[in-house]
Amino acid sequence: MEDRICGMIVGLAVGDALGAPLEHMSRQQIQIKHGSVTEMIGGGWLDVRPGGWTDDTAMMLCLLRSIVERGDFDRDDVTRKYLEWFRGRPIGIGNTTRATLTLIDGGTSVEEASRLAHEGSGGMTAGNGTVMRCAPLAALYVSRPQELIAASMADARVTHWDIRAASGSALLNLILSGLLQGKKKSEAFAWADEVLLENELGLYNPVPDVTLLRESELKPTGFVVDTLTTSFWCFRHTKSFEEALVKAINLGGDTDTIGAVTGALSGARWGLQAIPQRWLNALQDRGLILSLAKRLARLSAEKNQ
Repeated sequence: MEDRICGMIVGLAVGDALGAPLEHMSRQQIQIKHGSVTEMIGGGWLDVRPGGWTDDTAMMLCLLRSIVERGDFDRDDVTRKYLEWFRGRPIGIGNTTRATLTLIDGGTSVEEASRLAHEGSGGMTAGNGTVMRCAPLAALYVSRPQELIAASMADARVTHWDIRAASGSALLNLILSGLLQGKKKSEAFAWADEVLLENELGLYNPVPDVTLLRESELKPTGFVVDTLTTSFWCFRHTKSFEEALVKAINLGGDTDTIGAVTGALSGARWGLQAIPQRWLNALQDRGLILSLAKRLARLSAEKNQ
C-alpha cells in the first residue's frame, strides 16, 4: 500500500503543478496557446515556475505534516498550521479560505469562523478548497470509514461551512481509501456510495453518476460538485496516470484543483511508479513531499493493522 499512498500524495502535487499554469483559461484558450499541454510548463496568472504548485498542495502539506507529527488527526494543530501558512501571504488562496482564516487569526473560534464567513458570502462556501487538501486523511483512516467521514467533515469545517464541501471531502476520501485498499475504480466508487449512506452527520453524495455524462457536459469550475464531477469523469474514462492528468488539465477552468484531485485519485489507483519521471523531476520539493508521504504510509500501517 505504500506505493499507492505515496502515489496519492505525490500525484496530488503533480496534478496541481501541471494545472496551475492553465488556471482560469478555457479549453479553447489552452488549445490556441499551447495545443495539448503534456509537460510542466510554468507561467499562468500566478506565474509559477515549471513544477511549482499552489495553495492546493500547500494546504495538503499542512494537513499531512500535522498528521505525521501528531500521529493522528488533530484539528486544532491542523488549524494552527493553516494559519501559519496563511500568515505568509500565500499565492492563489481561495476567497472562502481567506475569509475564514482571517476571522480565526483575529480571534474568532474555529466553530464560528466558517459559519460567519458562510453568512458573509451569502451562502457561497461550497468551493473546492476542502477536496484539494483532504487526501492524507484517506490513508490515516484507510480501514476505518466512519472515522474517515468524521475527520473529513471536521477538516472541511475549519474553512468551509457548506455541507456540500464536507460531503465532497468525505466522498473523495472514501473513494481514495477504497483505491488504496486495492479496489478497482468501479468498486471504490460503489463502496464509497454505500458507506456514505450510513453516516450520521448528514453528509451525502452530491456528485452525479459520471458514467452517464458526456465530456461536453463537464463544467470544470471551482464549485465543489463541478470539480469532483470533472475529476471523477477524467479518472473513470482513462487508463493511466498520465492520460488522466492530461485529460483533466486540458479541459480548462479550475485546472490546479481539478489536476490535484485527479492526481490523487490516479496516484491512489496506479501508484507512485506510474507517475512519469519527467514530471517528478520537475516537481517542486518532491523530496520533502515524498518523505512525508512515506511517513504517512508507515503511520497508516501502524494505525490500520
